[in-house]
Amino acid sequence: MELSIQVQSLAFCFLYAFFFCFLYAFFNRFFYKIRKSFVRYLLEIVFCGLAAIIFFFILLEINNGSINLYMIVCFIIGLFVYEIIYARYVLVYYEKVIKFLRYIFSPLRFIFKQISAILKHSKKVMKKWLSRRRKKEEDLNEVQEN
Repeated sequence: MELSIQVQSLAFCFLYAFFFCFLYAFFNRFFYKIRKSFVRYLLEIVFCGLAAIIFFFILLEINNGSINLYMIVCFIIGLFVYEIIYARYVLVYYEKVIKFLRYIFSPLRFIFKQISAILKHSKKVMKKWLSRRRKKEEDLNEVQEN
């Protein structure tokens, strides 16, 4: 393998580790309420599987899909560098984005809560009306039988 292809492969492995960690942190922040459930594990398997497939296809384009030990080491170094240096800043950034999105969508949340309250109230009224109607029908049936 030529030196330029090796350098491209190493740079790709290092940068893909950053990209993977960045997306995985977003994934964790987005699904943080779903913990230790089958759905969460299934989503993580799908996410990591897609990341691995994309990684291999890009390596296939760069160096015909050759994976060497030093590429794996470079990927792991990229993971560690991201976690040690950038993870804290990215999490703070994600929290700011989430707060901003909550602020933007707070009117919609208010409207949906009001609609939900109206639907709950109408459900209670319908249950009462149906129970009264059934009671009247039962009373009429008893009167007709006698």
